[in-house]
Amino acid sequence: MVCAALFLEGERNEGSFPHRAKEGIVTQQQMPPPPPGVPPPVGPQLPKGQAIAAMVCGIISVVLCWLPIAPMVLGILGIALGAIGMKKAGAGVAGGKGLAITGLICGIVGTVWGTFYTIYWFIVGAALFSMGF
Repeated sequence: MVCAALFLEGERNEGSFPHRAKEGIVTQQQMPPPPPGVPPPVGPQLPKGQAIAAMVCGIISVVLCWLPIAPMVLGILGIALGAIGMKKAGAGVAGGKGLAITGLICGIVGTVWGTFYTIYWFIVGAALFSMGF
């Protein structure tokens, strides 16, 4: 009687256990879900300080792009740290590849805009100086 019940149970689950249903054995047991609020186990975190520094320097260089010289320095730092961070993240030594890419792109944009505005401020300053202001 028990064997017939297992066989019939196997026939009902034939779609999910085709190799076991013909034998009449259902061996897979469902595990209960983990209790709420318990995070899954995580592996060791890779360091991403260089990528964060690249992103911070890049974003600050974009925000301060209207000032002379400062955004160029911060942008070059963001570019250098972003490139090194991407290389380390690609090798698996560090994490934060997305942060490093953000720092690299923002550093490039901040350096270009900062260079433009630095040249602009020098031209405006020279023109104002020649007019006696």
